[in-house]
Amino acid sequence: MGKRKKRRKKKYRIRNKRLFISVVAAGILVIFLVIFAAASIIGMLVDDKTDSEKKAVSKQTAESRETEKESKEVAEEKPDTSDILIVNKHNRLESSYVPDDLVLPESTLNGNAGRQSMTREAAEAMNNLTSAAAAEGYIIKVRSGYRSYSTQNSLFNSYAAKSGTAKAETYSARPGYSEHQTGLSADVTSPSCGYSLSYSYGETKEGIWLAENCHKYGFIIRYPEGKTDITGYVYEPWHVRYVGVEHAEKIKESGLTLEEYTGNEPAPDYE
Repeated sequence: MGKRKKRRKKKYRIRNKRLFISVVAAGILVIFLVIFAAASIIGMLVDDKTDSEKKAVSKQTAESRETEKESKEVAEEKPDTSDILIVNKHNRLESSYVPDDLVLPESTLNGNAGRQSMTREAAEAMNNLTSAAAAEGYIIKVRSGYRSYSTQNSLFNSYAAKSGTAKAETYSARPGYSEHQTGLSADVTSPSCGYSLSYSYGETKEGIWLAENCHKYGFIIRYPEGKTDITGYVYEPWHVRYVGVEHAEKIKESGLTLEEYTGNEPAPDYE
């Protein structure tokens, strides 16, 4: 009996030892598998992060290149406006300035060469404009073209006496600061407004045609509505300025004022 018990105990110990070893081995295997899985997950996360960072850098680089490309295109597309004479409240003409090629356009209110002339190129463009308008049934005449320094001085003083200097400066220029002295500008009018200079001209059939078509002949509406803080003058639907067809078309398309188009600073007030 004693020997049997001893043998039985020995078998139990061996069995328990084997079981213990199996459990330990299984535990080690589980721990190894957990570590391996964790390492794989961490690796994948790192790879994902690296890929995301690479994609972000790649996207940023692409965007940067696109921005540089757009900036370069804008710079290349920026027009050469050195041929445009700017006259506004920050840029004046000498009192002696007189264009040397003034001629009278064909369609004028009363044929006053001293007050309705324009430079030859501008006058020819005006002839084309008024002829095109007439072909469509619209009568447009030049009421005021070139004005000398002394004429502008008299005109401005009369407006200032009537409305006060501050008010007059919103619709009339001081002598030397008027575009009319360049011979490149004209105030036009039509029978629908009694051949006057009316703020409602822009709503007449002739005024609408002028705004929609003058760029085809090299003219722009110089003082657009809502741009007083840039041009320095109230809306004048009758005042056109000759800049040439190429510039006029670009200005029309962009909706910019002449100051903005040429890169000149806004000139709402005299310096």
